[in-house]
Amino acid sequence: MTGLALHPLNLQGLLLRGFGIAFLAWVGLFVVFGLYTVRRLHRCPETRDRIGVEFVRGWTVVNVAMALSWPRRVVDYLDRHSHPVVHFHAATIRAHTTRADRVLGRACYAAHVLSVLLFLAWAGVQATG
Repeated sequence: MTGLALHPLNLQGLLLRGFGIAFLAWVGLFVVFGLYTVRRLHRCPETRDRIGVEFVRGWTVVNVAMALSWPRRVVDYLDRHSHPVVHFHAATIRAHTTRADRVLGRACYAAHVLSVLLFLAWAGVQATG
């Protein structure tokens, strides 16, 4: 049964490889989603002011991906209770995106979350030895 146990170095390597793959997938999806979906939403006058503030370059891509990925009850609550300038308006974003845009946005956000979780797991395993 010792062959099934993961050595800490093997676990670190596995987590690091998983993080690398997830990060590359996220970067690729981020670029494609930003170029095709978010750029179209920026050009549309109804959605231009409803996708949130861009604190850092590319932040609106994350805003739109979150609006398409988070549960509808959560984003509807945020639409009612948060400041409209800072927060994205999910109902408007959903109304101006296609099904393919929503799938791409969810994949982009899932790859982002997975890469962050794998990085944190790798850092935790490395810190414990």
